[in-house]
Amino acid sequence: MTETKRLITALSGHRGNRCYEYLCYAVYIACTFQPREPSMQTICLKVSEITESSPQAVSKALSRAAADIWDNGKRDVLDKICGRTFFEKPSPKDLIYILSQYLWIGKESSLG
Repeated sequence: MTETKRLITALSGHRGNRCYEYLCYAVYIACTFQPREPSMQTICLKVSEITESSPQAVSKALSRAAADIWDNGKRDVLDKICGRTFFEKPSPKDLIYILSQYLWIGKESSLG
């Protein structure tokens, strides 16, 4: 989870927003499914169990996190992670999958 927090901190705009806590959990959960991509419904449900929030609240928080990264965060870091330039805000789903895949590939390559 430390790597996930570090990555999201590198991207974030207003790091103190609670939506980033939800994003950390979502990316961490998505990593556990790699190389498969779980549905957003599954991710939101699992995050809601951890945070004791409703899946709808989790979904809204993930949307806020994606918007805050786009509006106030470090897009150049996001572009570097993805290896391409974003011209429009990624959806929460795309953001979670991109970040989880980046972390998963990093772990795979470190295994040798």
